Amino acid sequence: MKFREGTRVKIPILHLVRLGYQYLSPKGQIWDLDGNIFPNLFNAAILKINPGIEPVVSRLLEDTKLELDNEDLGRAFFERLTDRSDTRLINFENFNNNFHVVTELTCQNNDEEFRPDGDSEPVRGAFYASSSYQKPAFNHFNEEEVLNLTALLKPLSEEEELKVLEDNNLEIVRSNPEFQTNKQPESPTNRIGTSLVSRESLAFNLAPPRDRTIIENFAIAGPVFETIEMATKENQRFSALREWILPMLMNGQAAVE
Repeated sequence: MKFREGTRVKIPILHLVRLGYQYLSPKGQIWDLDGNIFPNLFNAAILKINPGIEPVVSRLLEDTKLELDNEDLGRAFFERLTDRSDTRLINFENFNNNFHVVTELTCQNNDEEFRPDGDSEPVRGAFYASSSYQKPAFNHFNEEEVLNLTALLKPLSEEEELKVLEDNNLEIVRSNPEFQTNKQPESPTNRIGTSLVSRESLAFNLAPPRDRTIIENFAIAGPVFETIEMATKENQRFSALREWILPMLMNGQAAVE
């Protein structure tokens, strides 16, 4: 089957909507071209998480734009994103932030405009790459955990689906077998989306280690650690016994029958 870029790049948006993201049409929206931040959405979300900071919201937006422009592969922005000592960008205590998704938003660097896109060399499968000053290294993975897709994915109404397709001039593909294939949660691109940007995964990956659900993790790993500790103590006991009995065997004070 011949696959087209439109269905490979844009159809997974429907999967993100099922993961709880709100589709945001660029039509009629105003956003900052340098940092691709939607100021109205940014300001509303910051004030929701940090009530009473109206006087400094504009300054925070400018600082965030500067950090996005740093030549550090996003390190400064990531540190602000995960910082909890000052004004927060994410509410980790109640990870019910507003999640939006857009399709192929145009980026700008000075006078140059571009959209993040695939490599010109055809590669089979679905891959992801982290930021790089040189040629990015493409990676892929298989999710070890069997995810409960019934719990993770919400139903998608025909009205919601048609809205996204019409906004991307793709409503004609609804009856296409390729569209039906790329809609499936088990497709390679959708599996990556579930593993990396579902709310649960995003909360865990972004939260500083001290804020992760240590109790929940320990509930899983605790019995394993207890078994390791018991085995370690047993090994120490046998080691001490060996050190006591070995000299006796060597000098004839003890015999093995």
